[in-house]
Amino acid sequence: MFRKLIPCLAGAVLLGAIPVAAQTTLTVSTWVPPQHQINVTMLPQWFKLVDEATEGRVKFRVLPKTAGATAGQVDAVRDGLADVGYTAHAYNPGRFTLQEVAELPLLGETPVESSIAYWRIYKKYLEKFNEHQGVTVLSVMVSEGRLHNMRREIKSLDDMKGLKIRTPGGATIEIANLLGMVPVQKPISEIYELLSTGVVDGAMMPMETVQSFKLLDKLTHTFVLPGGLYNSSYSLFINPDKLAKLSAKDQAALMRVSGDTFSRIWGSVTTEGTKKAEVEAIRVGNKVFHADRAIEQSVRAALGPLEQKWADAAKAKGLTNATEVLAELRAEAAKVKAGM
Repeated sequence: MFRKLIPCLAGAVLLGAIPVAAQTTLTVSTWVPPQHQINVTMLPQWFKLVDEATEGRVKFRVLPKTAGATAGQVDAVRDGLADVGYTAHAYNPGRFTLQEVAELPLLGETPVESSIAYWRIYKKYLEKFNEHQGVTVLSVMVSEGRLHNMRREIKSLDDMKGLKIRTPGGATIEIANLLGMVPVQKPISEIYELLSTGVVDGAMMPMETVQSFKLLDKLTHTFVLPGGLYNSSYSLFINPDKLAKLSAKDQAALMRVSGDTFSRIWGSVTTEGTKKAEVEAIRVGNKVFHADRAIEQSVRAALGPLEQKWADAAKAKGLTNATEVLAELRAEAAKVKAGM
């Protein structure tokens, strides 16, 4: 009997000696409301892909409160207050000069191609400048901005002149100035009061945000420029020490389902949310005007100084071919569109 047990015991010892892959749970800082599409759709889709790619070894836990300040998400992740986070580059004026290329108007037709093209341009030209110092960038993304107001329908540049417009910061301030509007930089949390008291006539924001902030009854006129009157640039990133603690296999898996995969998730969800919000705006009687080619050209000409200003600032930081990089970003977005 004893002799029969020896092989079984030996097998058990060998099985016990096989290392069991440890499960790692990464904490995630998010700063938008719980019902926002970032929390409801974008991040969960990515979490699922990472879970599958790592065979369940890498999980995520969203923190109940934002780690650090909304504008300080890069610093919060760098300092270990959270393992993963994302930021809007416009919240840190002057810090992400090169990333501002994705805030310029007239990029891809939708955020899908703009986001994927942005990631490719980031990897090719921008990553080496390390503007996200202290964190490892997993992806970069774009959201399209529109012009909304409660005064009049906008069908030309002349219709924009004199409107007091809430701007989120970054390139939108100069865009408003160049198009003859009066920029009012205020937090989006104040937008309802600003509109109700007449401090502003409208706002620059994504279409989906107008709906989610319940502003369809106030922002009754929307001007849409293909490729965006402005765009918002974002990045998703991870604490490098946390990344290094994952196995080489799981690090590779995580990176494989980030990059342009997450850019595509972000762009697709944003685009779909925009479509649904536009349908709802029209349903309640709002006017949504899509600019034609002639208006697009007039806007492009008016905003030429903005592109030159970015190119000059980018060259000062070492991106000597800044003008060509912007042109390549637009061309890459068109290439992505053609291949879809």
